[in-house]
Amino acid sequence: MTTPARTKGEMMRLKSIARTRTAAALAALMIGGALALSGCATSSEGTSGASTPAVEPTASASSPTQTTPPATTEPTAEPTTTPSESAPADDPAGWVVSGAGVGPLVLGEDFATLAGAVGSGWTIGCGAQAPSPDAPVISYAGADGLSIFAAAGYAVSGEANTTLSQVAITGSAGTSPKTAEGIGIGSTLAEAQAAYPEAQNAMVANYSMALRVPAAGGTMYFGASDGETISGIEVTVLERPMAEFCG
Repeated sequence: MTTPARTKGEMMRLKSIARTRTAAALAALMIGGALALSGCATSSEGTSGASTPAVEPTASASSPTQTTPPATTEPTAEPTTTPSESAPADDPAGWVVSGAGVGPLVLGEDFATLAGAVGSGWTIGCGAQAPSPDAPVISYAGADGLSIFAAAGYAVSGEANTTLSQVAITGSAGTSPKTAEGIGIGSTLAEAQAAYPEAQNAMVANYSMALRVPAAGGTMYFGASDGETISGIEVTVLERPMAEFCG
């Protein structure tokens, strides 16, 4: 079948329609490309333009600051009281009895220094009437019959020791020096045993019963003439207490 020939007007109309369709296609293509580019730009901005949270700085473990301690003052040493610096008081009732001695009468101290420091009420030696007038002894006679003998004693060779080796106390309860636990003349042996559980029975001259108490510095002996009430105290570094000081 033969297609009828198109007129010049129809041909021009078809070409116009074709050009319109081509322009529309190009416009659509351009719009699509613009949208695509806009999408890419938005995506790029969303990725790179979005603010990233600031990373908090990690606290590093730094070494502690070295500080210089404040200057300290060395404690002042308390002066040591020695018999030569502080002579025995006229009334030694407040002295403390311990294994180290009685008050300022410290066992092991130089006896000549001690004898040179005694005050009133004290006698050096045993007196002209004693069998041994120049025995290394200093003695005190106080109120209520309180008597204190501090002696160097004699060495095995028969020569006098140079240091204090024994202190003996007799007298009454009212003037007696006492231990830190309150044991003195007038206390009972039972009270002494309770204060010193380590005490042991001992034989001491001039007493019917006695307790022996080892302590720092020497040994304490508590003697009872009646077997119950303490009537004498001996503190010594000797193996056995001296029974006589001036005999």
